Amino acid sequence: MHGLVCLAILLIAACGTVGPVPPATALPAVDGTPRPADPSAPPTIVASSPTPVASPRPLATVTGANEPLPGRIAFTVNGDLWVWQGTSGMQLTSGGTAAQPAWSPDGAQIVFVYHGPSFSDLALIGANGGTIRTITENGSTLPPGSFERSADVIWAFSPTFSPDGREIGYASQIAPPAGTPLLDHPLALMRRSVVPGAATDTLYQDAYAHVGRIAYTPDGSQIIFSITPVDRRAPSRLMSYDRQRSVTAPLIGAPDQSYDPAISPDGRWLVFATRDGGHTDVFALNLRQGGLTRLTQRADARAPAISPDGSYLAYLAVAPGGAGFDLWVAELFSDATGRLFAGESRRITNDLQIDATSGLAWGR
Repeated sequence: MHGLVCLAILLIAACGTVGPVPPATALPAVDGTPRPADPSAPPTIVASSPTPVASPRPLATVTGANEPLPGRIAFTVNGDLWVWQGTSGMQLTSGGTAAQPAWSPDGAQIVFVYHGPSFSDLALIGANGGTIRTITENGSTLPPGSFERSADVIWAFSPTFSPDGREIGYASQIAPPAGTPLLDHPLALMRRSVVPGAATDTLYQDAYAHVGRIAYTPDGSQIIFSITPVDRRAPSRLMSYDRQRSVTAPLIGAPDQSYDPAISPDGRWLVFATRDGGHTDVFALNLRQGGLTRLTQRADARAPAISPDGSYLAYLAVAPGGAGFDLWVAELFSDATGRLFAGESRRITNDLQIDATSGLAWGR
């Protein structure tokens, strides 16, 4: 398990601000989301939503800004899926097993990371909740806590639908851990059909770096993603995978220490978080003309997303004196020179403590 612990530490460090360290009984989390210890065999592949918990509680709703927002924004709080629509948010699942949601192009469903004991799968749920359907099988039936089980599981993270909705790009290992002691393979860029049991293709892998959050361009020609070096001696950066030529290269114009990429619906703008010393803010890169613009001045802004009509920027940040990350939005404007500007930000939620490592997904 040594490799898994190292992988967890590296990815959490690459994500900026994270929550409190989980208790000693919890397994380390690759994406910053604590998971329970491994007391039993993995759950069944198909589960109902909300997932039963020891002390059932009603799903929560909250209200925010008076002015409604277009579309719907998905995020997670304490491992549960939430959807913000109009002027209010609604909890979609319970059980604390969900992370990193992303909308299907038609807005009918959400793909997300489902955490099981010592593994994670890709899963689908309807936009209004309902049955959870996993589409990968990364768990194991071998005895919990055994060496054999540790060598039989892998992880899946950062799922994103392709523009045509037929496939999902994500980050995962190419195979279970190997060696003595066990070492995990770095997270590679993968794709697979939305059909359960479909074959998986490896698009890009680096023996010395982990693949992070993924974004498709609207025409489907490129996948832009972040990588974080395994040994952290080099900075994180954004990469571009050309799907027609099967070529990967650093994204021109994006500074080092960048992550959390998201693309505007028209494919013109790439927004992302960039660290500058101890500060993190949201920047925009014009993918057609070049040119970099800073959109926030908060020092802790990350996980940007653009509304389906291109008129708003959403991101996560901590308010002065706040208890954790909240949802913020700002109107977007562009000028004749090709620069993008953000208006004054307004806070949408109040101390909701949204999971920043899971990010935001803005759908129809």
